[in-house]
Formats: sequence, structure tokens, C-alpha cells
Amino acid sequence: MPSLSLAGSSEDPFGWGSGAPVITSDGTTSGTALVWIVWSADRTGKGAQLRAYEPVPVNGKLVRRFSAPVGTSSNYSVPGVGAGRLYVGTREGKVLAFGSPVTQPLAGSALSFATTTIAPAARRR
Repeated sequence: MPSLSLAGSSEDPFGWGSGAPVITSDGTTSGTALVWIVWSADRTGKGAQLRAYEPVPVNGKLVRRFSAPVGTSSNYSVPGVGAGRLYVGTREGKVLAFGSPVTQPLAGSALSFATTTIAPAARRR
């Protein structure tokens, strides 16, 4: 007969409407796992955050590694995972992407403009 026991808890409560966790890892290196969740204080979803926790609690407490605001979350929202990124949809109709920095799409050298003289403003009568 299976039984459950408490392995760890968070220092702050997960409100009604917080989503289910998703676990990511590079798949081959021990210690690379993270537990991701869209946290919400209550069902309104206001002030929601994307959070990442260590997979193994320390002294019975979850260790938060990352958090970022996402605006107003949908109830029970679960982050999408793909191509090294996490995606969070919001009630405002946005999809936010989190991941490694990307290269800039455009690059160029600085421009120099010639000196330009502007005529004085005409006097008012």
C-alpha cells in the first residue's frame, strides 16, 4: 500500500489557481533539474510569477532559484517547454518566453552625421 510523506514545503503559500509543476533538465547531467511553476497568490491571478525551484528540498524547504513577474496568470496555468525556452500565457492575451539570451537580429556600425545649422525662429509680431 503506497503512502505519502512531506518532503518539503514553500516559505510562501501557493494560492488557489497556481499551476502544476513542470520539471526540466539537460537530460544527461546530474544536478541540472529545475522545478518550474506559474505561482499565483489567489484565483485572480494578479501578481503571478514564473518560479523555478531546486528539485530537492534543503532542510524541508523548497529553494527558489528564479522568479519573474508574468502579469495576470490564467488559473492552473502550466508553463510550456520547448527549444530551451519556457512559455507562459496570461489573461492579458500575451505569451511570454523565457530562455537563454539570443543573438541580436540586426547589427551595424555607428553613423556620423554632418554638422547641421538650424535657422533662428522667426520673430512674433
